[in-house]
Parts: sequence; structure tokens; C-alpha cells
Amino acid sequence: MTDKNTSTLQSYIDSATGAVQSAIGSVTGNPGDKTQAQTTKDKAAAEKDLSHATAKVGPFNMSSSGAVTEDDPNRGEGAWNQTMGSAKESLGGLIGAEGLKKEGA
Repeated sequence: MTDKNTSTLQSYIDSATGAVQSAIGSVTGNPGDKTQAQTTKDKAAAEKDLSHATAKVGPFNMSSSGAVTEDDPNRGEGAWNQTMGSAKESLGGLIGAEGLKKEGA
């Protein structure tokens, strides 16, 4: 099972969020927005690094901690559902649509 905090898609979404926050900080001149933007960008970079910290041989995976797991036959469908849920949750948070945000959670 993939941890949401190490999702590649989530890292891209957080990176985009950081870019938007940075632009807002530049327009408003608010140092708090700029700091928050940098924190979000740093988090996105860490998520991206963690999402790629595995080795895969056939249906077997080895994580950076050394744990070995075997892929579930339904993994592809689960990954798709997780990706769509993460996208809905992020989009809902970005545009302020609580229903969409909850649907993705």
C-alpha cells in the first residue's frame, strides 16, 4: 500500500500549490506567504524523493527500509482510485469545494 504522503502526484500538486503561494507572496509582499510557499515546495521535493525510494523486481517490491512486499493483483485499480481521490481532495482544497475535498479523502 502506498502512503499518501509519498505519492508522486501529491508531490506535483504540492509543488504547484507552492508556486501559487509564492506568486501570491510576491504580489502581496507578505513574507509569511513566501515562507509558507517555500515550506510547501520543500515538502513536495521530499515527497517526490520518497515516492521513488523503492526497488521493484517483477511483482516484488523492496522499500528503502528493506521491507519486501508482493503486489496485489488489484494494485493497478487501487493506484488509479488513490490517484483520483488525491486529485479530487487537492482540487477541492484549492478551489474551496468541501464536497469535492471530502469525496477525495
